[in-house]
Amino acid sequence: MKRITIAVLFLFIGGQLRAQEALSLSDAVKIGLEKNYDIRISGQRRNISHVENSWGQAGLFPTFNFQANYSENWSGEELESRMERIDPGVRMNWTLFNGFSVRINKSRFEELESLSQGNVQLVVENTVKDIISVYYQALLEQEKSAVSERLAKLSGDRFRYTERQKELGTMVTYDLLQAKTAWLQDKSNYLRQQVDFKNALRKLNFLLGLSDDKSFVLTEPFEFQSPEYRLEALKDRLMNNNSSLKNQYINQKLKEYQIKLAKAAYMPQLQITGGASRVFTPNAVGRGDQPAQTKTLNADLGLKLSYSIFSGGNRRRAVQIAKINQEIGDIETDQLKHSLGNQLAQTFDNFTVQREVMELAEEQLKAAELNLKLSEQRYKSGSINSFNLRDVEIAFQNASNNKLNAIYRLITVHAELLRLTGGISEK
Repeated sequence: MKRITIAVLFLFIGGQLRAQEALSLSDAVKIGLEKNYDIRISGQRRNISHVENSWGQAGLFPTFNFQANYSENWSGEELESRMERIDPGVRMNWTLFNGFSVRINKSRFEELESLSQGNVQLVVENTVKDIISVYYQALLEQEKSAVSERLAKLSGDRFRYTERQKELGTMVTYDLLQAKTAWLQDKSNYLRQQVDFKNALRKLNFLLGLSDDKSFVLTEPFEFQSPEYRLEALKDRLMNNNSSLKNQYINQKLKEYQIKLAKAAYMPQLQITGGASRVFTPNAVGRGDQPAQTKTLNADLGLKLSYSIFSGGNRRRAVQIAKINQEIGDIETDQLKHSLGNQLAQTFDNFTVQREVMELAEEQLKAAELNLKLSEQRYKSGSINSFNLRDVEIAFQNASNNKLNAIYRLITVHAELLRLTGGISEK
C-alpha cells in the first residue's frame, strides 16, 4: 500500500512538471507582443486611424444621395379631384475647391496615423519594460524562496540536533523551545514566500494575456552583467529615439495643419451640384372620372461659387487660436525635453549607484555565508548559544535578500534606461 501511494505521488509530480513549460525572457516578450491587452487595444486604434487616412475622408470625392417623395393632392369644391405624385431622384454635390482643405486634411490624416503608430510603439515599450520587471520579480521571489527554504532546513536540522542533545542530557527544554520556534518561523516565512512567487507568476501571466492557471518554469538566470554607459551619449539617443518626444513632434505638425485649415476659410469655395429625378403621376382622376397618367424626367447641373465676406471675425479668431495652440505646443515640447532629460539623469545616477550597491551586497553576502558556516561549527562545539546562532542566520538571510534586491533593482533601472533612450525596442 505504501509503494502504491509513493507511485501515485510520483505520477502526480511528473504530471505537474510536464504541465509546466520553459519560459525564457525573449519568449515572454514575444508572447506579450502578441497577446498583451494594451498592445492589442492600441493596435486596433491604429487600424482605425489607417482606415480614416483616405482621400474620401478628406473630402476629395463627390457625394451622391438618393431621395424619393410621394404625395397626394385633393382639389375641387368637394375634393373630387385627386392627384398622386411619385418623385424619385439622385442629387450630387462635389466641392472642387475650398482653399486646399482636402490636401491639408489628407496630410493631417497621415500624421494622425503616424501618431497612432507612435502610440502603439509607446505602449509596446512600456509593456516590454513591465514584462522584464515582472519576469525578474518572479525570479526574485523564487530566489528568496530558495533562501527561505535553506534557512528552514538549517533551523530544522538544528531543532533535530537539539532534540538528540536533550535526550542525552546536554541541553535543556529551553534550548529545544528556542530551536523549535526558529524552525517554525522559518517554515512560515518559506510558505509566505511561495505565495509571493505564485502571485508574481499570476501578474506575469496577466501581462502576457494568458490565463492564471498557466504554469511556467522561468529559465533566465537571476544575474546581471552591468554595461558601461556615458551620460552624454545617452542624452543624444534620448533626443533622437525617445517615443514620447517623437509623438510630440507629430503633435506639432498637426498644429501646423490646423493653422493651414483655419487660413483656408479665407479662400472661396467652388462646388458642382446636379441631379436627376423622374416624376410619376400614376393615378390622376379629374371630373368625369377621366384618368390621366404622366411621366416627366427632370435634370439639372450647376456651378456654385461662394465666398464669405464677413463672418463676425470668426475666421481671424480661429487663426489666432491655432497659432496660440502652436506656441503652447512649442512650450510643451521644451517642457518634455527638460522632463525627459531630468528623468534620464536621475535614472543614470540611480543605475551607477545600484551597480556599487550590488557589489557591496555581494561582499556582504560572502562574509555572512562564511560567518554562518563558522557559527554552526561553534554552536555544535558549545562556543556560542542558540541566540547567537539565530542572529547569524537572520544576518545571512538579510544579506542574501539584500543581494537579490540589489540585482533586481539594477535590472529594472537598466530597463528604464533603455526605455527612455529607445533602446528597449532594439533589444
